[in-house]
Amino acid sequence: MIKPFLYLFLSLGLIQENQQPIIKLASQWRFEIGDKPVFALPDHDDSNWTFIKVPAPWENVGFPGYDGYAWYRTWFQVPEDIKLEDLYLKLGRIDDVDEVYLNGEKIGFSGQFPPNYKTAWDQVRIYKLPANLLKPAENNLIAIRIYDYHISGGIYEGPLGIYYMPHELELKVDCSGKWKFSRGDSSHWRNTIILDNAWEQITVSKEMDLKSKQSPDEVAWYRKQILIPSRLANRKLVFITGQKTECEKVYFNGELISAVLEGQKANKASQNLNASPWQYFAIPPDLIQYDKLNTLALRICTPSHNGSILTGPIGITTEEIVQKYSQR
Repeated sequence: MIKPFLYLFLSLGLIQENQQPIIKLASQWRFEIGDKPVFALPDHDDSNWTFIKVPAPWENVGFPGYDGYAWYRTWFQVPEDIKLEDLYLKLGRIDDVDEVYLNGEKIGFSGQFPPNYKTAWDQVRIYKLPANLLKPAENNLIAIRIYDYHISGGIYEGPLGIYYMPHELELKVDCSGKWKFSRGDSSHWRNTIILDNAWEQITVSKEMDLKSKQSPDEVAWYRKQILIPSRLANRKLVFITGQKTECEKVYFNGELISAVLEGQKANKASQNLNASPWQYFAIPPDLIQYDKLNTLALRICTPSHNGSILTGPIGITTEEIVQKYSQR
């Protein structure tokens, strides 16, 4: 069997791997098992919490066999001469679900907490730090609420730090991580519910190239279920798949939202967003199920040497963010 190269590059912005944080975070964070809303607040007394090393599964640093809720806290200072815009918190990977708070205000999350549990253990966490919440030359608190379902838990892989990332495009829903993958082609694979248990599971986080000398016209499908929170209900949402490809169809909950064939432009709703090399697909609001799982299905073919998903982010953001980004 011919096996094409299966790699998809996820570049959240134009950040190079050797970039160093402009603000280093402590290697020992305060840690407490359990779950209380006050743990997110700056004035909460955490003097009796345990210090543990990050990144490392909490089972390896003093809490073997623990599954459930836990919190991490650490403080940092922002020098007065640092520009507060375009600062991002990088937390590596967290098992399984997290909410992140800056000075008591929630700034982002990945996965879904019980009772509608959905893991995000394989996703890289990058959260924008709102400039209005930062306090220059004062102590600032990062508090992270985490739920671990089983096996390893916590902040298990770095890097961790605060980075200046002026070229970052903020994703409201990160679509990297595990996707279902199948070679071949069927019109039924666009549907919300299909029998895909036998499909391969691949990690969308590196460069995926479906080109093959023996099979230049390879067709493959990718499927993923994503949660879109209701806080985005009044925003115009856009799906981003990275650089433009020569042959691509994107389905959202079974409906075609854009098709790009032999250099043709995307649907009319998306054309005004396509100034950048990345490809944007406007999602019709009436197709979205908020606070529920939605199905993304991508049909990709490689009709020529250049056909594939290349560098760029993969996720959902707002049209407003895309417009601001394209004006930089």
